[in-house]
Amino acid sequence: MIDCHLHIGHLGRTPDQTLAHIRGLDCAAACILPIEGYDCDDVTHSTDAVLDLYSRAPDIVIPFASVDPRTDGALARLEKLAAAGCRGFGEQKIRMPVDDPRNVEVYRLAGDLGLPVTVHLEEHNYNTGVLNFERLLESLPGTIFVGHAQSFWAYLEPSPDPVNGYPTGPISEPGPTMRWLLDYPNLYGDLSAGSGLNGLTRDEDFTREMLLGRAWHKLLWATDCPCTDGHGADWVEECTGRLSRPAVERLAPSPEAAQAVLHDNAARLYRWPA
Repeated sequence: MIDCHLHIGHLGRTPDQTLAHIRGLDCAAACILPIEGYDCDDVTHSTDAVLDLYSRAPDIVIPFASVDPRTDGALARLEKLAAAGCRGFGEQKIRMPVDDPRNVEVYRLAGDLGLPVTVHLEEHNYNTGVLNFERLLESLPGTIFVGHAQSFWAYLEPSPDPVNGYPTGPISEPGPTMRWLLDYPNLYGDLSAGSGLNGLTRDEDFTREMLLGRAWHKLLWATDCPCTDGHGADWVEECTGRLSRPAVERLAPSPEAAQAVLHDNAARLYRWPA
């Protein structure tokens, strides 16, 4: 398995505990996403910290880059981080409209540098104007986007309530997220955290028929879990990865599709191993 979404510092997790989480789940590797401290208080670890962890464990760490698009020199810094070995960009968790021109500049450069962009979509909070995300998919076909978080998965249905939370119950018809995954070659879905798990399990018939049934080649297994060992230590519940992996294996249309979601899609997208 490849965990496509993990953080140093999540609820105070140390770099060593971050490595323990990867190994505790028996993952081949994990994408380590920095969150620079510009708009997010709960996790603050720099790209430099991610690259340091990569230097310690290059066999299991896939390093990501992060820059604040509102700062001078953001584009030049992103170029340097890509040259230093970063394989993806994000988690972009910033209080701006998702299609703000400053974001667009960064996303375009990330595409030119071959860095898939993980975007935290949470209406009224981070990357607002979520339905305008489609404009980016249309206008930046050379940039691979990876959708993540509450609003991305809530929009599996057309009019979710809440749009920035965890809607429940059956999905009577596909919403924007499902259409985007099917229509845009440059979009993937990040199944991490409670939002991704909720998207997988809230309506298992929909997941079997539509989400995994038709879009398994566009989905990336991931945890975004704050536990310290991959078994739930120092967390109030079981490790997210130990809940989502069985759901993928149970609901995927074939073992080959499950393997693609758990490993192969990410290995291709992030060119792993190098």
